[in-house]
Order: sequence, then C-alpha cells, then structure tokens
Amino acid sequence: MRFQAQPFICPECGEHFENSKQLNGHISAHKVRKEWKPEHYGEWELENKQRMKLLE
Repeated sequence: MRFQAQPFICPECGEHFENSKQLNGHISAHKVRKEWKPEHYGEWELENKQRMKLLE
C-alpha cells in the first residue's frame, strides 16, 4: 500500500515513482538492459510534469 502520490511514470513499463530522481534511476536500469527506446515514448517527460502540477 502506497501513502504518497507517485506521479512520475516510466513510459517503458508503467511503474510509478514519487519523484524524478527515482524515475531516472529506474530508467538507467532499462538503459543498461537495452530496453530504453526514447523514440517510442513521445512527450513522456512533459506528461510527468503535468501530473506533478496537478498534485500541487
């Protein structure tokens, strides 16, 4: 059970994170495993920022 909002979503696997630092660490793992294909994800960074603003 999660008690804090997790607006940052990984576009590769859909996992949610509390902040961009956690998401970036997670994305690094995708990159190491050669799973990261940024051309497939569109404006995912902008979408994460918009979700964060909704929580403010």
